[in-house]
Amino acid sequence: MADYSLATNSSTFSGKEFKVYIGADATVGAKNASTNGVTMYRLDVEGITLPTFSPNQEFEMRTGSGRIAEFGAMFSSSKRTTSEISLSGRVTLQDLPIFMENILSQAATGTGDNYFEVATGYSPGNFKDGDATGATVFNKTMTIHFVAPTAADSYTFTGCVCTSYSLNADMTSAGGRYDYTATFQTQYIPEKAADSMTAAQELTTALGSTNIFLSDQSTKDLNIMESNSAGDDHTSISPVINTFSLTIESPTVFLGAQGADAEPEVFGRAVPELNVTFGGSIKYDTETDKLLEAHRDSGNDSYIQFALNNRAITSNFEAPGDIAIAAHADQIFGFIAMKGKLLSASVGSGDVATVDFEAKVTDPGVNEVFYVATGATA
Repeated sequence: MADYSLATNSSTFSGKEFKVYIGADATVGAKNASTNGVTMYRLDVEGITLPTFSPNQEFEMRTGSGRIAEFGAMFSSSKRTTSEISLSGRVTLQDLPIFMENILSQAATGTGDNYFEVATGYSPGNFKDGDATGATVFNKTMTIHFVAPTAADSYTFTGCVCTSYSLNADMTSAGGRYDYTATFQTQYIPEKAADSMTAAQELTTALGSTNIFLSDQSTKDLNIMESNSAGDDHTSISPVINTFSLTIESPTVFLGAQGADAEPEVFGRAVPELNVTFGGSIKYDTETDKLLEAHRDSGNDSYIQFALNNRAITSNFEAPGDIAIAAHADQIFGFIAMKGKLLSASVGSGDVATVDFEAKVTDPGVNEVFYVATGATA
């Protein structure tokens, strides 16, 4: 008979002892190993939540004897299952371009590779299992490595794509520091094993030294087109911003099946659409009150334009057109939306009245849809 007298394991670990690394796959779907010469970057995360594994399972009663399901009749398989990874922490200039390149599924542009411009008619190309990537190619699939306090309990996820990325800043919290929330998905089987990170590059500077703050963004421009698209009934203001948020969602379709675990062959990004929304809380006054009228939109043709950056923009954007963020070595996070449709606008009745709004980025049909500045790429 087996001996079931087990000793109690007295080990305890803090949830802060885990680390998370991210980097480009060696090729699409293939692990970025510490021996393949491709850099891994350690992320600033506030806490670790390992993905919940969701194998395909069927527990319903099958035909047979008795009225209790037989163990052997149960079905459980990890083939073609989706693992979802949620991360949150402080935004840094090291990881911002990595996340942005992956969620937009395109490389950075501009001098110094410090901003992304999404053109009208945006339609990212598909890519497939085994496609080439590279040490600084983050627009395809990623490897995410969870390093556990006990090395053998670490997990590595390959073939990961960012499907949702949010940036948030609040001047009443942490001095207006930007935080992020990111969601990744993969349909590749995870690997549980120790994986040396000795060749991995941690953040090139100490965690927290490259944080981004809302107070750094001195360029603030809000154009409110109230009643007609010709632009002759508009208000251009520099709003006093209390909070700001940007969310980009890129749903991904995993197509085909290959290998013993039926892992995907082809990735379709931004299907059916790249959904970009932004919003915030700004000081209420006679100018920002016009957001309420624009949201009411009696003529069904109102929209807003918005710019937030630490560097000047290169031209006036009172009508949708070609506009860019000036490239500079000290560039940090910046955002320009050429034509946003208000989803909500309301007055907040705090000690100081505010206008709280949210808008959806739409395609103006010419030139660029929106810009995101990130600082130099990793």
